[in-house]
Amino acid sequence: MDAVRKAWIGTFNALKYEMSENAFSGSSINGFVNNSTVNGITKKRSYSANAYFKPAQNRSNLHLVTDALVEKSFLTKHSGRALLKGVEHIFQAGKGVIVAAGALNSPKILQLSGIGDAELLRSLGIDVYVENSNVGENFQDHTSSGMSFEVIDEIQTLDPLNRQEPKAIAAAMSAYQTDETGPFAGAAVSSFAYMPVPDFQTPKGKAELEHLLLSYKSEKESVTTEFARSVLSSADKSSACYFVYAAHGNFGSDASSAKNVTISHESGNFLTIACELGYPLSRGSVHIQSSSTSDSPIIDPKYFSNPIDLDIHARFIRYIHNIAATEPMASILKPDGHISPSFAAFGTDLEDAKDYVRKTMISAWHPCGTCAMLPLADGGVLNQKLIVYGTRNIRIVDASMIPLISRGNLQSTIYAVAERAADLIKLDHNI
Repeated sequence: MDAVRKAWIGTFNALKYEMSENAFSGSSINGFVNNSTVNGITKKRSYSANAYFKPAQNRSNLHLVTDALVEKSFLTKHSGRALLKGVEHIFQAGKGVIVAAGALNSPKILQLSGIGDAELLRSLGIDVYVENSNVGENFQDHTSSGMSFEVIDEIQTLDPLNRQEPKAIAAAMSAYQTDETGPFAGAAVSSFAYMPVPDFQTPKGKAELEHLLLSYKSEKESVTTEFARSVLSSADKSSACYFVYAAHGNFGSDASSAKNVTISHESGNFLTIACELGYPLSRGSVHIQSSSTSDSPIIDPKYFSNPIDLDIHARFIRYIHNIAATEPMASILKPDGHISPSFAAFGTDLEDAKDYVRKTMISAWHPCGTCAMLPLADGGVLNQKLIVYGTRNIRIVDASMIPLISRGNLQSTIYAVAERAADLIKLDHNI
């Protein structure tokens, strides 16, 4: 284990967040070293294409069509429910169709096909087959922010690679090609900490939380926001996660894409400590803007539309300074070293922390929830078999079906959803 990972775990132990159980139990609190989706034997990335598709690509009943755009699904009424007949020009659906276009495009396909809010569809000249105003609602995402600290000279980081320094790239490539070691054989982010809100663990903090929750309580809470609120009150459930990235993080600049976050304009070597809000209360939407397939949907994430999210995120961001100042983490950071962005040294004032989050917050690119598997009356689009309400044979299998965002990265969750969907389909067809 390298110095950064050792310092990470030791620091959270020093902060009295000792690991009490398996880090992957789903309920642990503390810093830990995460598994990476890198094959331990081949030292290559393991993901859906090479783990699922490649072994099955030569099957006679599997045909991959690339560079194809699904325009809509053709529906016909059958016993009061819509039955999918086929996708325009190309396919005839014999038994069913699986939509797996993601949280941004699966609701788009449904709406273009006449499944969604009747008023919206009619305003765009689309015939309504299934009226369901829940389609495209319940958008959720993790918000992320962080700051970077200059490290002591003995700590190696990924900054030279991010700056595209030829010597560093050549050394990393040589290590990987020679004996499958070095930075290309692992992940850039491997240390995490799932945490309750630190401020709310004292009597004063609990009073602050009660006041906060009462101040911004909606008249009608959804089943998903009720759960998110309950997590905030718990000392043994995490409301956010911290992670450390062994390089400079480009927060507070043009971080509209994952690539831009890792582009370094700083000299020197850094560690970035970042935080993702686990269970946001804000809910956004994804809706089509026309009947044309070529038009992207209107995505309104409504980040921080519930003020509680900003307050909680700011408290977690403020606590990063505590992490950096605690041993052994403090020993691997340069005394009086550079902190980036320059306005990260905002002290302990909560309003200053909120302002920092507003300036630096980016998406974690974990959109989900827009075709939720919930009872229809609770905002659902899919039943417990992942079938679209009002249809017989349209399933959605992607992040849009998640009713409440998981507290971590969605990757493994989506794999589990797909595995479960396969089982459901096999049961339906006695396979």
